[in-house]
Amino acid sequence: MYISALKNGFSYFIIKAAKFFIFLLLSILALNTWISDYAKAKHIIYVDYYTALVDDKKDLRAEYSKDGVHPNLAGYKVMEGLAIAAVNKDLN
Repeated sequence: MYISALKNGFSYFIIKAAKFFIFLLLSILALNTWISDYAKAKHIIYVDYYTALVDDKKDLRAEYSKDGVHPNLAGYKVMEGLAIAAVNKDLN
C-alpha cells in the first residue's frame, strides 16, 4: 500500500512537472513573440537569439550549452555575431 501511494504520488509529481514545463515553454515563446512585435512597432532593434540557438526540442543545442538552458562560450559567440550584425544593419 505504501509503495503504491509513493508510485501514485511520483506519477502525480511527474505530470504536474511536465505541465509546468510546457506552460513555461509556451510562456517563453509568447514572451519572445510579444517582445519582437513590440520592438517592430516601436522601431527598436530586436535580436532573436532564441531561434538561432535552440534545437527541435526547444532546448539550447548541445554545442551551445552544457545543460540545455545556459549558453556556453560557443553560444555567446553566436549571440555576439547576431548582436553585431543587428547593430551594423541599424547603422547602415
